[in-house]
Amino acid sequence: MKYSLWLVVFAAISGCGEEPVDNPEGGDVDHTAPTGSTSDPETTCGNLLETFPADGSTDLALTTAIEFTFDETDGEEVITVTRDGAGVNGRTTIEGNRVFFEVGPSEGLRPLSDYEVQLDWCGGPTISSWGTGLVDATYSFDLGSGRFVSPAGIGPLIQQQLEQALLLGVVATSPTELESLGGLSTLDYGTQDDCSPTFDFPVADFTANPDFAAGPTTLDLFVEGVAIHFEDAYLSGTFTSSTIDNAVLSGSIDTRPLAALVGATGEPAAICELVATFGVQCVTCSDGSPFCLDVLVDNISVDWAPGLVLEPITQQQANANCP
Repeated sequence: MKYSLWLVVFAAISGCGEEPVDNPEGGDVDHTAPTGSTSDPETTCGNLLETFPADGSTDLALTTAIEFTFDETDGEEVITVTRDGAGVNGRTTIEGNRVFFEVGPSEGLRPLSDYEVQLDWCGGPTISSWGTGLVDATYSFDLGSGRFVSPAGIGPLIQQQLEQALLLGVVATSPTELESLGGLSTLDYGTQDDCSPTFDFPVADFTANPDFAAGPTTLDLFVEGVAIHFEDAYLSGTFTSSTIDNAVLSGSIDTRPLAALVGATGEPAAICELVATFGVQCVTCSDGSPFCLDVLVDNISVDWAPGLVLEPITQQQANANCP
């Protein structure tokens, strides 16, 4: 009898609470306030206001930020990024109501690539996909690695003594046009040389994207400290996500400064006389002198330079940077 009384009391106590909730899917029912609900002041979840880049965006610049904006964050948000199916090195940073993904310094956003971004937060995973273009991409041309098709005879002399790489930075693109900027690297091929002015390429036809030909322009390369002046210079090739295939440099060079490399300082015709022994004739320079040579370099090794955005530098600025 005593035990029966306890059972009655226990049943009465158990009945004093929430009414049972039907769960048509079966399993346990969680009576905690759902995510995002304000019925429980201890369980809150902010609202996601903006995703950037927007899902489905294309041709984004490589300096594009990856960020999510909330009305409030809880500090537990995590962003994961993959490129063409592979994980991207980086970390999540939270500043106020904004959550960023900082790409690793040696990684950078890669041109012509597809990205997927997943944000894990209290509102559940949010996934967006988008793609990059070429804007802000910088490529480094290692001319020393190329094959000097012409001029015969002195190609290796120039090739072995080159001190800098040639840089090509993409400024803007459209379905029909490519706008680019040229520059030189530092001696260790690491970054842009602030002591050298940049040079503009005319807007190029880009209807054959990703194939391009940028030029003509004029530029100076340095061989053993001697500036070699290029005229009517063209760069051409095929853009990829990490290189430029089939890279070619063509144009003409003023041979007079090169005379010092063969011990003929002060003899402007020295190089032209040398190449004549190989059956190669000098051509007329833009100043009317007969001391220029046509140059063609192919099979150039080209690398995309992650994180490097080529900055315009005038001759005046270069002089001020390196007085």
